[in-house]
Amino acid sequence: MAGADRVHLHSLDRGLLALEFLASQGSVRPPDLAAKLGVDRASAYRILRTLARRGYAVAHPDDHAFAINPARLYDLTSDLNRSLRWPAVAQQFLVRLHHATGQTANLGMLDGGEVVYISQELSRGPVIVDLLGQRRPANCSALGKAILAWSPADAVPAGWRLVRLTERSITDWPALSADLDQTRRRGYALDDGETFDGVRCVAAPIRDGSGSVVAALGISGPTTDLPDATLRGLAGDVVQCARAVAQALGYPRERLPATATAEPTAQEGAVDDQSS
Repeated sequence: MAGADRVHLHSLDRGLLALEFLASQGSVRPPDLAAKLGVDRASAYRILRTLARRGYAVAHPDDHAFAINPARLYDLTSDLNRSLRWPAVAQQFLVRLHHATGQTANLGMLDGGEVVYISQELSRGPVIVDLLGQRRPANCSALGKAILAWSPADAVPAGWRLVRLTERSITDWPALSADLDQTRRRGYALDDGETFDGVRCVAAPIRDGSGSVVAALGISGPTTDLPDATLRGLAGDVVQCARAVAQALGYPRERLPATATAEPTAQEGAVDDQSS
C-alpha cells in the first residue's frame, strides 16, 4: 500500500470522484462537491470548472450549479464500443477470407516490436502453422509490416532490435524502410519465407472508424500453394477483406487508400508489376 500511495495522483483521484458524483447526482453546486470530497469550496469550484472546460459538465450561472453533460459521456462510450467491437467484426471477415482463399487466415495486433496473433482460421492443407496466441517479430511478419507501414513513426518502440528468424528475414533498418515503402505502394505486405522457411504470407492493415490502424489480417501458406501466379489474386482478396472490415467499423469508403497494385517482392521480384 505504501508503494501504491507514492504513485497515487490525488488531484486526478479527486477529479474522477467529482465526475462520478456529478454523474450520480445530475447536477451539483460547489458546496455539495466540497462536502463530498472533503475540500474547500474554492477547490470544488475549480474542479467543476475544469470538468466544464473538458466538456464533461455544463455550468448554470443562475443557480451556480454544474450539470453533467451526457453528450460528452456518450462520445466516450461510443469510442469505447468502437474500440471493443473491432475484433468481433474482424473475426467474421477472417472466416470469410479463410473460406475464399482456402489458406490459413490470421489476425494480429502490434505490441512493441512484436505481432500478437489473436485469431486464426487454419487451412486443411498439409502444412499448418498454428500461431494463435503466439508472438513473432514485426519485421519478419506480413501482419507486422502491414501495421508498421500505415502507422505513425512512434509505433516502433525505441531501441527495437530487428530479429532474424530465417535467412530471408530483414534485419537492417534501411532495408526494412524500403520494404515498408514498397508495402504502401502496392497496398499489402509480404512475408516471403521471413518467418518460416517455405511459408509465404500476405497481409493488409485494418482501420477502425477513425481511420487508425488497429491490427492487420492476412493469409499464410506453403510457398507451393502461393506461387507468384496465385499470390497477386489472393493479395487482392486480402486487401478487399481489410477494406470491408474498415467500412463495417464506420470508416468512409471514399477515404480508404486505393486497392492493391502488384509489385515485385523485396527479396526476389516475384510478382509482376502491373496495376490492378
